[in-house]
Amino acid sequence: MEGAVIVGSILLAFGIDAWWTERSDRIRLAAAVENVVAEVSAGRSEIDVDYRMATDLTLSLLERSAPHGILLAVLSEESDQAIPGAVSLSQALASLRRDVAAVGVVAQLVDEDEDYTRQLAEGITLADRVIDASKS
Repeated sequence: MEGAVIVGSILLAFGIDAWWTERSDRIRLAAAVENVVAEVSAGRSEIDVDYRMATDLTLSLLERSAPHGILLAVLSEESDQAIPGAVSLSQALASLRRDVAAVGVVAQLVDEDEDYTRQLAEGITLADRVIDASKS
């Protein structure tokens, strides 16, 4: 009888130890996932800010280039149809080149990494996937 009690006590101790270890692992895993989600969310916020800045620069360039006919020139060159009022792209670029403010905006855009927009889009997609996965 005493042997059975001793064996039962040992098995109970092993069971409690296994349960406690599993519980501790779950708590550590949940904390790690929360940390990853927090870091990704913070990174997502930084990406959003950078994306807005790049968008603002692009819009600024489009606004500055509009009077020079850049957009119409590009559309005209890509289209099979003539676009009324469109000048050649070389004429539009020559006109733009004389616009110091527009050249400054272009210089800001060129200073950024060539595939800045692609990297931002990939980062946003990854951040969204991690955040969505953590919710399930």
